[in-house]
Amino acid sequence: AGSILANEFQSGTVKLLLIRPRTRAMVLFSKWLTVQLYGIYLLISTFVLSWMIGGIMYGFGAGYGLMFQKVLLAYGIAFLELMLISTFTYAVSTVFKNSAFSIGLGIAALLGGKLVTEVAELMELSFGKILLFANTQWDQYLFGNTPILPGMTIGFSIIILLMHFIFFYGVAWFFFAKRDVTV
Repeated sequence: AGSILANEFQSGTVKLLLIRPRTRAMVLFSKWLTVQLYGIYLLISTFVLSWMIGGIMYGFGAGYGLMFQKVLLAYGIAFLELMLISTFTYAVSTVFKNSAFSIGLGIAALLGGKLVTEVAELMELSFGKILLFANTQWDQYLFGNTPILPGMTIGFSIIILLMHFIFFYGVAWFFFAKRDVTV
């Protein structure tokens, strides 16, 4: 996500994309969709590989079906976080046109965001409810768990995640649509 569009600008090939009869919005969306499909491919590959190794190591016993469902749910939750952090990194890549900076900022946001969420949870800070990573932990609503901060519901988390996504993608679209690309 951090390099798919930044490298187009750095190598100058973005001009070739933009002279085609496609809108900038379509080019931006197709690049974003490519990132998301690649993420799905990686998650499915990891899931299948871990399922096979786990089955070989520990056997495909009677309780394996329930464990399979829980692990599949955990991978689904991981995809939600993957989609949002890759959209963030994609937006940074679009704005700054530098793949190293966008990848570094994406990793820093992933690690630092989780740390800030943990601190907000421990200190019971109310602003923690709107943080991205406080709302990607959907296991807090499942299996009888309580939310990490009071007042959080699954509907609230969906709204907050949609707002984050719209902001990230909107920033990417704004800068990509307004950017002047010299020929």
